Amino acid sequence: MPYGLANAPAVFQSFINEIFRDILNKYVVAYIDDILIYSKSEEEHKGHTQDPGVPASVPRTTADVTSPAESCSIVSTAPSGALLQASSAVRLHRLWSETLPPEDHKWIASRLFKMGPKGKPKLLDVLQLWDYPPQPAPTYNQAPAPDRFFCHALLLWMPYKLWMVKVLCPNPACGLHQLTGGGLHKRARQVLDIDRMYNMVTETLICIKCKASHVFWNQTVLQQLDLGHRVILTRK
Repeated sequence: MPYGLANAPAVFQSFINEIFRDILNKYVVAYIDDILIYSKSEEEHKGHTQDPGVPASVPRTTADVTSPAESCSIVSTAPSGALLQASSAVRLHRLWSETLPPEDHKWIASRLFKMGPKGKPKLLDVLQLWDYPPQPAPTYNQAPAPDRFFCHALLLWMPYKLWMVKVLCPNPACGLHQLTGGGLHKRARQVLDIDRMYNMVTETLICIKCKASHVFWNQTVLQQLDLGHRVILTRK
């Protein structure tokens, strides 16, 4: 492309569009000298690169702008949802699936759980308070799939699991015995923030004496937290 001349990029772009006009926006996207060939499989990609689709009126030497299949880099042969499903075969609890948006199921399952030795989902050892869905790559021609663009953040409210916070059984007849962790609560919530929605899950606590279970977002349990942990719950 001759730089320094007026309208040189536009003329060059018109030249590229003319070369690939038969396959442009079918499986080829071209912007100046950046040419993207997208395919559903590696075999299909090889067929695309071997068929440049150059019109008969264009000299064959211009077909050299198409790279051979061996010089191409295969970014992915599956959509993002399939990659998440392949990385984690864990399925969310039924009550979670009914509460959480469908576009959040796959990435939350892959972030929180792993397959146990008996084929049952097991909570990961390393967890964090806030977790965010994988961000889509800044590609201008990327399809706006819900599982890539419309996911919600996750607040994992598990003070006992994360920080070993000491809380007591709120039952007066129990004698203020300590509560221990009982795992994730079976229900999830969607919380309306100032500018967006986010998902929230918590843990169940069990009294070591009366064996009563308490959810950590109940007020009787939250009131036992110090000011610092209450501030954590009210801000990101």
